[in-house]
Amino acid sequence: APPGSPGAAAGGRAAARRALGEHVPDRAEVLLEPGSGMPHPRPASVEGGRSAVDFIAAARRAAQAAAAESRVEEENAMRQTPIERAREFLKIGRRPLVLGIAAVVLLVGTVQLSLVSKMLSAREKEKAAPPSLSELSRPQPATPAAPAAARGNATLEPLSGAAPGDPAATAPPSGSLAAEDASPLSGVPLSPDPETTATVPAARPAPLPAAPESPPAVAGRPSTSLPAEIGGARLRERADAGDPAAQYEIGVRYAEGRGVTYDTARAARWFEQAAAQNLAPAQYRLGGMYERGNGVAKDLEAARRWYERAAQLGHVKSMHNLAVLHAEGGLGAPDYTTAAYWFQKAAERGLVDSEYNLGVLLVRGLGVKRDLAAAYKWFALAAEQGDADAAAKRDAVAVKLAPADLAAAKLAAQAFQPKPADPAANEVAAPAEGWDAALPRNARSYPQHSGPASRG
Repeated sequence: APPGSPGAAAGGRAAARRALGEHVPDRAEVLLEPGSGMPHPRPASVEGGRSAVDFIAAARRAAQAAAAESRVEEENAMRQTPIERAREFLKIGRRPLVLGIAAVVLLVGTVQLSLVSKMLSAREKEKAAPPSLSELSRPQPATPAAPAAARGNATLEPLSGAAPGDPAATAPPSGSLAAEDASPLSGVPLSPDPETTATVPAARPAPLPAAPESPPAVAGRPSTSLPAEIGGARLRERADAGDPAAQYEIGVRYAEGRGVTYDTARAARWFEQAAAQNLAPAQYRLGGMYERGNGVAKDLEAARRWYERAAQLGHVKSMHNLAVLHAEGGLGAPDYTTAAYWFQKAAERGLVDSEYNLGVLLVRGLGVKRDLAAAYKWFALAAEQGDADAAAKRDAVAVKLAPADLAAAKLAAQAFQPKPADPAANEVAAPAEGWDAALPRNARSYPQHSGPASRG
């Protein structure tokens, strides 16, 4: 057929189909070239002179070889034992498996560490949280040692800060802390004296528990070598016989140089004789001498023990001084919780310095929970007794309180009535006729002390 005729075009398409061995798409499946009815057939060869048939054959051979290799591997796998299969699996997936296990272990460990950290943090917060005033409990008192040996005539011996012996503890008196809740309220506040230890210093580190030792005591007692100028025969005879009130009076006269030469060392020895018989004012005076090193070697631990014994008996100034020793940290690290307890006991009995110091602890949250309303109350009570510093603190706290809290704090201060200070623990009564009166003949027992009392 002539070129360009329909017959020639049909023959060319048939030849192209035979050469490629492929289906020639319909007209609707291809893009037509301009001026032609169908696309031109592709050349029968490609670069390198290789035909399309060669490429197709090579592809088929490669596919057949891959299929054969896969069949061989499947047959080999079927012939492997379970152990060999497991080894093969581990060989192929060992690293991903190890990494996965490590990730799980790390995750579990992180979760457990987080839980332990939270538990420890909660316990530390619980331990660190100070109690409120109502939650304060009485510190454990010093454990008394065996009773001292019977007292007989002996020469004066030097005092020591050691604790060789002390009278055994007896049932608490009616005015002691153990029985204070049964005491009626009294409106007579106590005022401080120059011997009361100063106020609380700035905040310091964490607390140290109080030691349980008994206070020091002297074996034996002073002899009758008392000079006549120290007092009348009644005083000297009863002091020599072991009357704690007379021994205390002898100590006071030596400490003040009243009628005799001023001698704090002898005063301390006589105070110790009375203190060993649980005379609280003598314990207070002796504690002060140990605290300041007056007449004895300075020994804050001995001072603490004597103050503690007197405070347990209800001696108010000893409560305050004991609190200051714990707050100042002279015994080691400050113990603000114990200090707050004793400041509260003395403040409840109207001691102005303890009222002020308790307010300071409440404002700072030292030893007790921070409570501005309670601090206002104690500052206001101290200010009522003329403490200018307490008045300034009261006004500074007032501006920080909500109106309702301030009104409640004012009412609490107005309603406050101090607890009574037990006279037996805070005063030493003299005989009705006085210490210097003539001693009646054949007087061998102590009459009731009903005369003027000296405050210790």
